[in-house]
Amino acid sequence: NVDDQPSVSYVVDRFATYHFNGLIPLMHNTSSADTEALPSVIQTLRSAGYGFGTIDEIGKKAGSISVSIKKKNEYTGKAIKASVKKKTGDGKVTFIYYDKKKNKLKDAPVEPGTYYVMAKMAATDDYKKASSEKKKFKIVKASGDIEVTMEDAIWPDIPDPEVVVNTGDYTDFVYTYYDSMGDELSGKPEEAGEYSVSVKAKATDHYKKCESDAVAFSVKKKLSLWQRFTMWIGGLFKR
Repeated sequence: NVDDQPSVSYVVDRFATYHFNGLIPLMHNTSSADTEALPSVIQTLRSAGYGFGTIDEIGKKAGSISVSIKKKNEYTGKAIKASVKKKTGDGKVTFIYYDKKKNKLKDAPVEPGTYYVMAKMAATDDYKKASSEKKKFKIVKASGDIEVTMEDAIWPDIPDPEVVVNTGDYTDFVYTYYDSMGDELSGKPEEAGEYSVSVKAKATDHYKKCESDAVAFSVKKKLSLWQRFTMWIGGLFKR
């Protein structure tokens, strides 16, 4: 009866008292009370945690999804990707990544840093769309590994050791030489004897600093031309 309308507060109170999940309310667009009460009704129900949708959406089952990712990932040079831990529904799943300031990223992250990820599942005929909570994870620098090979040297022509880097993008190396007693030298060995060398690599954007094992080598005294000739002659006689 448009001429006998209840108060606006009456309509709002009815919704505040009588509401439940899946409710399909009947409100008349010719009712001045319903029209004026509608903004407050919407605010009241939203503050109670409810949302609004079409009848088709209300009739669907509630979808849910949770995301799985390691909290601490080592840099590999490839994108770190999440996976679905558990879901209810069969909609298409997409993953959305954010930086530490929670700005949305275009692609899954590769570089070391702090990130967040969430999963979204599209609605289907039977299930509503769903979103997971944001999950925090990190990409840390990878552990480096250096292998050193060192040929015996002839004093005083001592070459640097040949460094083989198994992994990493190291470019800056520090060589440390030791004598036969394991004491550190101030530089390269300068006389014949038994030595060892280790190589340190400074940290990079992607890899932690690391150090090789000490590799033993000999420094032999450089022979004169006469000494080399007599050794060659001696070798001929032995044959």
